[in-house]
Amino acid sequence: MSRFLTPLPELQITFYHRLHELRETLLLESLLQVVAESEIPVIDEELGKLVSREALQRMASWGLRGEIVFAVPYLLLD
Repeated sequence: MSRFLTPLPELQITFYHRLHELRETLLLESLLQVVAESEIPVIDEELGKLVSREALQRMASWGLRGEIVFAVPYLLLD
């Protein structure tokens, strides 16, 4: 018998289902579609004006672009 306790899978399964629900709620796919058809330099310019450099650098260190978290007027009006 192993000395390590293996957790029951219910927690992981529940977590997966919750992530799936959040994905539909947060409209990430729609945002990505709009970004794919938008002018990236305009997005970058607005992010540079509206969001601190530190916040954008933190997002970049996670491999994410700023518009994933921060509202960009250009994308909202597009």
